[in-house]
Amino acid sequence: MKAHLFVLSLSLLATALHGQQNPKLITLEKIEIEEGLVSSDVAGRFGLSQEGVESRLKAAFAANISAQLSSSRQVNLSAREESLAKLMKEWDVSEKLGNPASEPVVPGVDNADYVASAKITDLIANRDTLVLGGKVAAAKWRLLLEASFELVDVKTGRKTAVITEKVEDSGQSRGNANFTTLEIQAINRKLSMQLATRIIDSLAPIRIIAIRGDDFIIDRGKSANVKVGDKYTVLEPAAAAGLEDAAFPVGSATVTFVNEKSANLRLERDKTAPAVLLQNTMQIIKAAQ
Repeated sequence: MKAHLFVLSLSLLATALHGQQNPKLITLEKIEIEEGLVSSDVAGRFGLSQEGVESRLKAAFAANISAQLSSSRQVNLSAREESLAKLMKEWDVSEKLGNPASEPVVPGVDNADYVASAKITDLIANRDTLVLGGKVAAAKWRLLLEASFELVDVKTGRKTAVITEKVEDSGQSRGNANFTTLEIQAINRKLSMQLATRIIDSLAPIRIIAIRGDDFIIDRGKSANVKVGDKYTVLEPAAAAGLEDAAFPVGSATVTFVNEKSANLRLERDKTAPAVLLQNTMQIIKAAQ
C-alpha cells in the first residue's frame, strides 16, 4: 500500500512538473519577404546583393524571434524552411469543414502546438550623406522594418492569430554611407521583442498572481520585455455565452517594479468604472502605444 502511494505521489509530482516545464511549442515553417521589397537600390545601401540582404533579414529574424520567445519559458520556437503548399491546403480544408480534429491535421509537425509563417512586409532604408572634400563626413539614417506572424493550431488546423508589428529607428553617424549587418540585427531585435510579447500574450494570457489593494503582481517580467512605466489595461470579463472576449474596462495600470519573471503594477481606476475590487480573474492586456 505504501509503495503504491509512493508511486502515485511520484506520478502526481511528475504531472505537475510536466505542466510547469512544457511551454507551448511553435514551429516556424517559412519566413517570406514581400516581393520587390528589397530592390537593388535598397540592397545597395547595405553594400550587398538583393539575395544577401534577404538572407540576412531572414536569418536575423529567425534567430531573434526564437531567442525572444524561448527566454519567456512559456513559448519555444523551432524554425525550418520548407514549402507551405501542403500545409496551407490542409488548413484551408479544415477551416471550410469547421470541425475540430481529434488528431493533428497539419502534417509533418513533430510535437508542435502551433505552426507559424512569417512575412517581412515593409523595409525602408534611407541614408542621406554629407560629403566634405570628396569624403563622406556624416550620414543621417532611417530604418523601418515591419513583419506579420501567423499562428495555426496543429490540432484543429485553424488560424489562431495574425500579428503585425512595425519598428523604426533613426540617427546620425560619421563616415560610412552604407548600413551594416549590425544595424540589420538591431532593428530585427526590436521587431522580434514586440512580436514575441504579443505572441506570448495571445497564447498564454497575463495572469494576476498576487493582489494588495490596488497594487498587484503579474507573471511577466524582464524576460517578456516588461519595463517600468509600461501601461496595461485592466478588464473585468463579462459572462456572455459565445463571447469569451466580452469584458468591461476597469482602469489602467502602470508598471512600478520589474523582476526577471514578474512585475508590480498599480491600478488607476477609470472614472466611469464601478468601484469593484481587483480580482485575479480580471484580464490584463498591454495598452496601445
